[in-house]
Amino acid sequence: TTTKYPQLWDTDSRGKSISYLDGPGKSGARFAKLYIDENDIYHESLVERGQLKATLSKREDVQAIVFVDDFVGSGHSASDYLQTFLNECQDVVKAKSIRIFLLSVCGFETGRRYVEEHLSSDVPEIHIHFCDSFDQSSVCFGDQSRVFTDQNERARARDIAEKKGVLLCKPAPLGYSDSQSLVVFSHNCPNNTLPILWEKNREWIPLFRRD
Repeated sequence: TTTKYPQLWDTDSRGKSISYLDGPGKSGARFAKLYIDENDIYHESLVERGQLKATLSKREDVQAIVFVDDFVGSGHSASDYLQTFLNECQDVVKAKSIRIFLLSVCGFETGRRYVEEHLSSDVPEIHIHFCDSFDQSSVCFGDQSRVFTDQNERARARDIAEKKGVLLCKPAPLGYSDSQSLVVFSHNCPNNTLPILWEKNREWIPLFRRD
């Protein structure tokens, strides 16, 4: 689902550029298109990240850039994408006092803190908003897990998921950066989600195949 955020800025749709962190055809682009439809924003305001520098340099009316994403897990990818953008565009962003927003359908608070702590820029602030925010209780096999509240049951479940996960995705048997996420979208699964839910091999057919 997408949500309207009129409280986040006071510019009208002509003063916004909407973009996404990953490439065209990825989840971010999909949700960015949903976002502009839901919020009645001109489709011309949707700009691929690689075209943002040229767009910002050319247009004088842009007051805010909104990056739309589906999921922020560890925060590593979001931080890297945003830092690349800032390295390219921070001069024009600062000169024109353009505000920057990162809106995600959902995300871990640890990921938000990672992004906030690892961005290096002269831009005063990047506003980050999650529609659904996850704390440590959403880490599937974590000590505060609300999925497995019994310690012994949690340990057995983790052992099963990890043993099978190593065969499915050896570098990240419990999800990218050990996120242990259970997030599934109708169109795809983040790689932070347990591989037993989305990866396949000859002996394993997942419930939610990741493309």
